[in-house]
Amino acid sequence: MVKVLKKCLAITLCSVIFIESPTQFVMAQEVMGVVDQTDESLGREFDDIEKATIQKDDSEKNEAISNLEKHDTKEDKDGIDAITNTSDEKEENTSEIDSEDKSNSEDVDGADDGDFEINNGVLTKYKGDDKDVFIPEGVTKIGGGCFFQSNIEKVFLSDSVKEIESFAFNDCNKLEHVDLNKVERLGGDAFYACSLSKIKIPKTLRHVDCESMYYPSTGHPYTHGGFNYGLEEVTFEEGITTIPEGVLSFTGVRSVKIPDTVTEIQRGAFCCSSLTEVELPESLKKIDSYAFRQCNLKEIIIPDSVTSIGEFAFQECKNLEKIRISKNIKEIGGGAFFACNKLDNVSIPKSLEKAHVFIRDDDSSFYYDNLSPFSECKNLKNVSFEEGISVIPDNIFLYCTGIENVTIPNSVTIIGDSAFSGCTNIKQLILPENLYEIGGDAFSRCKKIEDIKIPNTLTVSGAKFHRWGDTYVDGPFRGCSGLKNIVLEEGLKTIPYGLFYGCNSIKEIKIPDTVTEIGPYAFEGTGIENLEISAYVKKIGENALRISSLKTLTVRGKETVYDGNNPDYDDVFQFFPNDTTIYAYRDSIFFEKIKDQLDYYKFIPLEYVAAKDFCFESDKEVIKYNQSKKMRIEITPVGCSDVPFFKSSNESVVKIDSNGVMTGVGLGTAIIKVKVGKIVKSINVTVVNDVAEIKFEKNEISLDGGDDIALKATTNPKNVKLIWKSDNPLVATVDENGIVHAISKGSAKIIAKAAEGKGTAECKVNVVSNYYQISNLDDFQSAHGYGDESNDIWEYSLPDSRRLLVTFSHESEVEEEFDYLYVEDVDKNIVGTYTGKELADKTIEVPGNVVRVRLVSDESGTSYGFKVVSVVDPDAKQTCKSIMDLTVEDVNDYQYMGTDITPIPAVKDGKTILEAEKHYSLSYESNKNVGTGYVIISGNPENGYTDSRKVSFNILPFDISTNVGERFIVKCSKEAEFDEAGAKPKVTVTFKNADGTMVNLKEETDYILSYKNNTVVGSKETPIVTVEGKGNYSGKRSFEYTIIGKSLSKVRITASNRIHVSLPNSYKTVVVLSDEHGYLLPGRDYERALQYTYENNTNVKVAGKTVKRNAGDAIGAKDVIPAGTLIRVKAIAKKQGKYTGSVSTTYRLYSIQSIFEGIFK
Repeated sequence: MVKVLKKCLAITLCSVIFIESPTQFVMAQEVMGVVDQTDESLGREFDDIEKATIQKDDSEKNEAISNLEKHDTKEDKDGIDAITNTSDEKEENTSEIDSEDKSNSEDVDGADDGDFEINNGVLTKYKGDDKDVFIPEGVTKIGGGCFFQSNIEKVFLSDSVKEIESFAFNDCNKLEHVDLNKVERLGGDAFYACSLSKIKIPKTLRHVDCESMYYPSTGHPYTHGGFNYGLEEVTFEEGITTIPEGVLSFTGVRSVKIPDTVTEIQRGAFCCSSLTEVELPESLKKIDSYAFRQCNLKEIIIPDSVTSIGEFAFQECKNLEKIRISKNIKEIGGGAFFACNKLDNVSIPKSLEKAHVFIRDDDSSFYYDNLSPFSECKNLKNVSFEEGISVIPDNIFLYCTGIENVTIPNSVTIIGDSAFSGCTNIKQLILPENLYEIGGDAFSRCKKIEDIKIPNTLTVSGAKFHRWGDTYVDGPFRGCSGLKNIVLEEGLKTIPYGLFYGCNSIKEIKIPDTVTEIGPYAFEGTGIENLEISAYVKKIGENALRISSLKTLTVRGKETVYDGNNPDYDDVFQFFPNDTTIYAYRDSIFFEKIKDQLDYYKFIPLEYVAAKDFCFESDKEVIKYNQSKKMRIEITPVGCSDVPFFKSSNESVVKIDSNGVMTGVGLGTAIIKVKVGKIVKSINVTVVNDVAEIKFEKNEISLDGGDDIALKATTNPKNVKLIWKSDNPLVATVDENGIVHAISKGSAKIIAKAAEGKGTAECKVNVVSNYYQISNLDDFQSAHGYGDESNDIWEYSLPDSRRLLVTFSHESEVEEEFDYLYVEDVDKNIVGTYTGKELADKTIEVPGNVVRVRLVSDESGTSYGFKVVSVVDPDAKQTCKSIMDLTVEDVNDYQYMGTDITPIPAVKDGKTILEAEKHYSLSYESNKNVGTGYVIISGNPENGYTDSRKVSFNILPFDISTNVGERFIVKCSKEAEFDEAGAKPKVTVTFKNADGTMVNLKEETDYILSYKNNTVVGSKETPIVTVEGKGNYSGKRSFEYTIIGKSLSKVRITASNRIHVSLPNSYKTVVVLSDEHGYLLPGRDYERALQYTYENNTNVKVAGKTVKRNAGDAIGAKDVIPAGTLIRVKAIAKKQGKYTGSVSTTYRLYSIQSIFEGIFK
């Protein structure tokens, strides 16, 4: 009986494991080294089975039969049928290979409809135990907790599912794959505590119901999105426009590429500390609050499409070292870069309009904290602004205590409120020379600033009086305790409101004679001891002189008025020390107001001293147009009481005010008369140009190709010499007189710049037609199959002719009634209008020596076009000289450049150098690719030359080894996957043509690839790929790369179904791994020890007791496995080998009874 069983089993086993010959059987033994299937071993195994069966009592036999019937499922019957049908068995015995593409649902076990509880389209509970679950059509929502602690591994959603509620897949710790399909709304923590490691976000997803809580210490939210910490890889579907709020918050995602359709990143979308790299698209417009909070980014490039960055968008990105802010940014939220402690340098674009402040209100401590965009960036030391910015927004660097260096360009005219308030480490401050307004608290508490020069353009201070606890003025330099040295630039007219309020270290200050007004609170709280106010000051503002340290005050103006609220000046002097000495004229307004206060202070009257003489600083003055300068005169004796008076002879050239400040208002020279007391003198003042205002009569014009026009520009001042330039001379040129010549269809900017000074103006020139000036009659033709929407002009001339006879070819034709040909004369008068074939074989007489043909077509449909076969002057008589008799210079060799090469050789008639396009025309053959090119020189009969002549030149390959101009661009991947035939990295090659266009080169046509050291993973010899030029290219370039192991998921795995034996350790089978190059070897390519686990929940016998094994459990050494059991076997790549990862498949243990029933049925 045993011998018969052995023979039957040998036949059956070969069928089960798909081995068709003894040779294959032996090879499988050698490859796998797992199970010895010789006749001898089979005999021993069946002897053991026979003995074990004889020893069983009747109750054990009945139990065995019961177990056999229990596992006699449809799968078992299918498996039995497969024993006699190899091809069917191969379909049953499929490999499970990790892949995102599960579109072939034939290999996936789906759940039955009875596994779902569905109410009104809401899936409320899943009752099945399948690993792969398809959500049926008709379900619109997956309810919360629906799959709680399920063992599912893959979920596929139908198109009808639009929403997944919170915690729907909570604690599904075996979940590997989810296809979100067309989901629109995702609940917070929908996939909480799942093992999901990668996900694709569909473009339909609009809302994520985030679970938000707040840190009690900061008041900042932390947001949980829909996924778990284990999520590491994410992709977004092309077409998505919004990254929803919190979608990847608190996940493990490391790198993100956002599609170029996204316009907004919503609140907290990428709030995850694992994120180290993100690529933002050019389509992005808005980054919302907390979007990248606490990310691990080192660098961020914010594209120029972004106009808004929300509050705390990059908060606590503590490794962020470099940011590039959009050049079109309009607003930045409070705390946008809060606590980015490695950020040491920031450049603010000129587009920025507003910097918001976040106000933190902690009711428990009544603590208020205003946070600017860069607050707590403790390492931020260097700050600059783009040239051209005019306004530094309020609060931009409020409380940025680390800033040491600030660079403010001269384009800035306004510095906003609190812009640098609390920047306690700024040491040097240079205010821009065009500053007009400085905001309240702009530099308050900048304690290390010692020196400041106030530009003469400063007019306004944003400081305000506050009543909040103690009253105070938020002066621009309030609390700058280190500020000592002040320079008020000559020409300053007003010391603005509260300018030096609270600067108690200022001990002295000199007020220039140009100042006419001292604003309220200007010097309150300073440490000034001696202050002299010149006669030019006409008004002193409220509390401007509230200086408790003042020892002497001198007011030299007889008409100086204090503009305070108290007409009796009490509030001016209430903080003066009692020993303050006041100097003023007794007949002055100032004395009249203070005379009742003299009991408290010492008053010494000023005595009138008449001027004896005065002199100018130089014999003549020169000032720049639109700029001001104080006229300097020296009056004797020193301390003279007389005030100078000034008058200009020509106020259209120079204006001068009562303080002697001259302003150039026009170019030229004016005489300034100065009177001091009874002495009168004059001086010449010349105004020269510095900045010219230039305006065009029209800022945009349209021209036909070939047209000329003189641009009309007005200048201020007049008669400014201009320099002209075109930014696109291929479209239009301009000469030194502003004459524009239109050349070809397109747009160009014509720029006029003052020869002296900074004035510029631009005029846009739209050339609406292409213009071709024809010298060679063969070129007097359109493209045959001309383009849509053409508007092209061809012009040909015969000098000294009074009329021309122009003959068109018989092919000439345009689309009838849609496209037209216009024949014009030298003055652009239309000689005739033609459509269809009306010009075919026709001769047109054109007056004058020029003929123009214009072709105008509509947006669709073309035809042959036209060709002119002859243009003759019927009245002319002329003899010509052959080009063949002339001297033509040799043409040098050229290197391939990707475009037509058009050399222009010199042509001489004797010693006379002829003019191209006049005496002859040039055309070319074979003048692009490597080889011999030709210049064809054709004589112009109208100017005395006939015939044609060819001149050759060489076009040499482009040498990629020297790669002049970095035009041969090779991109080679750094890694290549192992392959038996040799690992090859991805190589792409492009070439930058001479005209700047890029072309993708083809392997074997333009270059050849060769490889070295590319067959071993981890070899000491570095793999190298060499690119060798071919055709138009020569030379070689080599690149190094690394060979990485090939993923086992890409190989084929087969495992043979096995006969069931009711003994421990009788479950292992023959496993074969192979790829396109042959079989993989254990111990070399993968570990010899294979992993065997239960595919489904299974009851086994262990020492006679029934024990439940869960799906995924490893098979125990003492497990007696029942027939019909489906086992998963996994092969793991050998470390440091050619492969990586793992691959697995399943096989089944069939009962002997089922095998025999299949054989003898």
